[in-house]
Amino acid sequence: MMFRQGERLFYEEDIFAADSTVFDIFTHKFIEGNPKQALQQPGSVVLTQRVAERFFGKSPALGQVLQTNDTTSYKVTGVIQDVPKNSHFTFNALLSLNQNQRNADGWGNFYINSYLLLSKNADLKKLEAGFPGLYEKYMSGIFKRMGIHITYQMQPLTSIHLHSKFDGESNGDIGYVYTFSAVAFFMLLIASINYMNLATAQSARR
Repeated sequence: MMFRQGERLFYEEDIFAADSTVFDIFTHKFIEGNPKQALQQPGSVVLTQRVAERFFGKSPALGQVLQTNDTTSYKVTGVIQDVPKNSHFTFNALLSLNQNQRNADGWGNFYINSYLLLSKNADLKKLEAGFPGLYEKYMSGIFKRMGIHITYQMQPLTSIHLHSKFDGESNGDIGYVYTFSAVAFFMLLIASINYMNLATAQSARR
């Protein structure tokens, strides 16, 4: 996405839209701004520290205004520490999802990832049992017109890395770990057998 700050243009990748509860799910340390209010208003944007310094140098970024190519304005309402590269969800900036509330409220959107923060005593099976009824009430009519059927499932966030089978997840595959571990084991076994054969042969010569 292209941003304009004054007369300068900046292109940044990994720009996403999120609602105001994203910082209840993902913990990020705020350098400027309040996580509870950062994305509540339409036209808000939260930047990572690297991006904020690229745009504004060492000056405070909070309250500054950025524009995009279509002249949409975004007000900086927060600056967070850079997201670690090994995080499940990495980004350089988050835009307020309220910017386009009509699309955000649509039940037929495929591009929105939904995260639920449950209490420790939550009954997961009971919660998932309510998904078919929710689908029939709000979504079946949309997808029937497309000739498709959708099912919804939950997945613990901690199991996504290496174990996710859902489309769109690129967090590795535990199958590859098992495969290469097995290859390494057999190579070690073969090397051990060769060593024992050589050691036995040398012992016989002595």
